[in-house]
Amino acid sequence: VRIKAGKNRQTGISTLIEAYIYLKTKRVINSRGMVVADKKENSVNLYEMYKNYYANDPTRRPGRMMSKTLVYNKCVGYETGAEGYKEEDPYDLDFLFDDTDELNGRENSGWVRVDSGYNRQSGRSFTVQYLHCSEIAFWEDPCTSMAALMQVVARKPNTAVLYETTGNGVGDWWYDSWHENNDGFEKFFTNWLEDEDCVEPFYKKDERKRIEDSLTEDEILLMEKHGAVLENIKFRRTKVGEFHGNVDLFNQEYPTTENDMFLGTGRPVFQVAVTRNYLEEIEEW
Repeated sequence: VRIKAGKNRQTGISTLIEAYIYLKTKRVINSRGMVVADKKENSVNLYEMYKNYYANDPTRRPGRMMSKTLVYNKCVGYETGAEGYKEEDPYDLDFLFDDTDELNGRENSGWVRVDSGYNRQSGRSFTVQYLHCSEIAFWEDPCTSMAALMQVVARKPNTAVLYETTGNGVGDWWYDSWHENNDGFEKFFTNWLEDEDCVEPFYKKDERKRIEDSLTEDEILLMEKHGAVLENIKFRRTKVGEFHGNVDLFNQEYPTTENDMFLGTGRPVFQVAVTRNYLEEIEEW
């Protein structure tokens, strides 16, 4: 499996991928996974998902708990997690399965390593079957990091490499990767209008009509061409307000089309909204 996913904020794609890797490393004997996030704190958040999955896993042997969390240059217990790390320390968290595979009675020595994009040499000393690269557009040096990481997973059956990220402008590693069609990856894009949480209900009687009577050209296009409803428009206006009126930043964080992921940065000569509409017309033509 080779998938690169462009997404909007808070879609749950990371949670889905972590569940997939948890299940694989739990059920496939001696399999290994690796998760690399953009920042150390986000690595911890992803690691917490594994603790939660394991704690609530109905197939886990009664009374068994997760193995110790390993932080290189420091070994801490389950209860302390990553609280004691120092900024200069390498930051690798290992989730070790200390459990029996109930399907065949054998011990499973599989593990999942969680790292951050700050470590440019991730994966140099081992191989894994499942690799998740999270928010790769925001890594410090994705070109160098990926040169190492792509070698840790062999192109064999029962392996997976999964990228997911929001956009971060034109010309970076993610932009080039998304437009590369000969890398063996399937592209998956989800826009904000497909997310049922990207709506804001109306609580006042006249609020719906007020928005309906003040629709902008962009908002009308969203409704006529992309199926947005007024609740989506209200959500969009609230988010744009949070971005201090920066519509281009909203389009990047909550893209409607693939092109939106790459139009939110810099100081362009041409108005981004106009460029975006022209790009959509060219694609249709």
